[in-house]
Amino acid sequence: MEAAVIYVREHGDLKVPFTYRVPGGQDQAVEAEGWPASLANFLLGQWIADNRRFYARGDMDEERVEQLEKLGMVWSHFDVAWEEGLAAARGWVEVNGHLLAPLDATYQGYKVGIWLKNARAAARKAAEIEQRRAEGLPVQSSAGALSDERREQLEDIDPSWCPAWPVEWQRAFHLVRLHLEAYWSPTSSNPPPPPRRRLR
Repeated sequence: MEAAVIYVREHGDLKVPFTYRVPGGQDQAVEAEGWPASLANFLLGQWIADNRRFYARGDMDEERVEQLEKLGMVWSHFDVAWEEGLAAARGWVEVNGHLLAPLDATYQGYKVGIWLKNARAAARKAAEIEQRRAEGLPVQSSAGALSDERREQLEDIDPSWCPAWPVEWQRAFHLVRLHLEAYWSPTSSNPPPPPRRRLR
C-alpha cells in the first residue's frame, strides 16, 4: 500500500504497468528518488494485478477496497482503455467536426482511427446479436459486442459515427454538407464555389 501511495504521488494515478517494479539498487539512490529502501525492487505492477484478481473474485476486504479506491484504483483495464479512446474521440471531433476518422488518424498520439474501427465492429456485432434474438435464433456469445451505454456515449458525440453504409461515403457527405452550409444558401441562384479544404 505504501508503494501504491508513492506511485500515485509521482504519477498522478494508479495505472501501474504489470511489469513495473519499484526502483532498486543502492539504498541512497532509491531514497533520493522518493522511494524508501525497504521497497526497493518491489513488484508493484504484479501486486496491483493480484489485487484486481482478489477484487474480481470477491476475496477482498471492504476496507482495502476503499483504501485502493481512494487512490484511484482501476479495477478494469478495459474500462480505462474505453475512457481513453472516448476522450480521444471527443478531441478528434473538436478539431475535425465529425467522428468519421480514417484508420490512420491519431489525436495527441492516440490511434483514434483504429479505436473507432474496433468500436464500429463491436457495434455491428451487437446489432447482429439483436437481430438474431428478434428472429428467435440462438446467440452463442455476446463477447465483443458494444454495450448500449457505450453506443450512446458515441452517439452523443456524433450520431453518424457508425453508419450502415461505408464510412468513406459518410465522410464525403459530411464534407459536402459543411461546404454547402459555408458557401451556399437555398435561396441563392449561384452554384457554390469549389471546396477549400480536404476532409481528413
